[in-house]
Amino acid sequence: MLKQLIKILIKQKILINLINWIKCFLQNWIIDLAFDEEHQKSKEIFTKILQESFISLILFLIYIRHLFLKIRVRIENLQSFSYIDDITLYIEEKSIDKNVKKLKKTTKIAFTWANENAVQFDDSKFELIHFESHKATLNQTIMLLNDIVVKSKICIQWLEVWLNRKLNFKMHVQTKIVAVTRTLHSLFKLMNNEWELNAKSERQLYLACITIIGDYDVEIWWNNKKNHAIKFCKLQNAALWKILKAFWTLFIKVMQIEAEISSVKVWLD
Repeated sequence: MLKQLIKILIKQKILINLINWIKCFLQNWIIDLAFDEEHQKSKEIFTKILQESFISLILFLIYIRHLFLKIRVRIENLQSFSYIDDITLYIEEKSIDKNVKKLKKTTKIAFTWANENAVQFDDSKFELIHFESHKATLNQTIMLLNDIVVKSKICIQWLEVWLNRKLNFKMHVQTKIVAVTRTLHSLFKLMNNEWELNAKSERQLYLACITIIGDYDVEIWWNNKKNHAIKFCKLQNAALWKILKAFWTLFIKVMQIEAEISSVKVWLD
């Protein structure tokens, strides 16, 4: 695998100094052990590169870049997009059977390439979803070369965004509402303790801890649906009453001006 990676780096005209550093990074691993004030001599070890290392993720992307080119050449209408090691293969056809057939062919190409290039995919991370606009039940599955069956799911999570079959983001909004509610209740407990936070501090806590949860990837799922905004409005109104110590009969717009917090519709837009 190292030799193949070096060949790819040379082909991409990467600086020789950087290539030598990569070789050193992949090979020269040393471990030091210390117990009860006794220190063992340094020892060279051979181990896999940790997935948490951002360097190994970059090298992984460089290593498999030709796989996507190979798949696109052989599979028509296939699109691939990824973020670091989260890779998605997307096929759009008029028939679900054609989609499944092409995906099976794609996985066969990918696994064959992986066997030839010392790459191992994590079977537990394979997910399948069919996006559709009708009410038909789509239960087509895909069998990998290692006889692992990937079943179709109703909803999947990609980059912290929940996607369902109709792409209406109901599951994503519901998940965010639960997260915002849980965090808001924790803030309410903090506001009720003996620290006696002032309104300015409570406002800063709300903006720092709540809005960043609610508006995460808002440009993707927000499509001016009133029922989505209403749920967030109820939570923000409860926060406004708590921050300003106001009566429930006070107008919401007045509290927004007093607390200098924009309406939900504004920060969603």
